[in-house]
Amino acid sequence: MTAGMMGGTKIDFHFDEALRGRGVTGAYSLLLGADQSLTPPNEIAAFVDGVVAGVRERAVRDLITADPVYAGFRELHKSFGVPTRKLLSAAETLIRYVEKRGDIPRIGPLVDIYNAVSLETKLSLGAHDLDTSRAASRSA
Repeated sequence: MTAGMMGGTKIDFHFDEALRGRGVTGAYSLLLGADQSLTPPNEIAAFVDGVVAGVRERAVRDLITADPVYAGFRELHKSFGVPTRKLLSAAETLIRYVEKRGDIPRIGPLVDIYNAVSLETKLSLGAHDLDTSRAASRSA
């Protein structure tokens, strides 16, 4: 599936059919011109702070074991032979981070928002800086 062009470079996104066969779906979007070096505005920081505070207030770890969404991630990982103790869903990883450090890493506006949304929705979300990814692949 091709998303289009970025700086004259064709961008292709691939979704393995083995995942689709196991009930996994995915989506992507391409955001151009985002500057991750900017400090998050107060509204973003307040939103993230509120979500993190909610995680700290709940006995979240106890709820993870019985939660059908987290159980689904563990079952999916098992179906691919991945040890569930080593590879957790993004939201569960963030919850453990909050439990250990009291907060999530603050990386930049977009990453901070999708990490907070991941905590709230239990969705595994991710983003990649294509300029950095392309530079890394050229130097390899």
